[in-house]
Amino acid sequence: MNGLRARLLEHVPSPDGTQADVLLIEPNGDEHRVRCLCKRDGTTDLGGDGEMVAFLNDKYGEQTVWALARQMTLG
Repeated sequence: MNGLRARLLEHVPSPDGTQADVLLIEPNGDEHRVRCLCKRDGTTDLGGDGEMVAFLNDKYGEQTVWALARQMTLG
C-alpha cells in the first residue's frame, strides 16, 4: 500500500460503532495519529488533524488511508 503502514494504538468506546486511535506511519518514519470510526451502516469516518488527513489522502490515496485505518480498527 505505497509503503504506508498502520498500527492500532487503542480502541475507544463509541455508541456509533467500532472506534480506535490508529497511528499511520509513512515510509520515512513520520507518524500521524487518526481516530477511525467504523459505523454500523458500513461507512468510515477519519478524524484528527484535517490538513494532515488531506495530505495523506493526496500522497497515498484516499482509499489506501481509509483501508489501512479501517483494517486496524476492525482487525
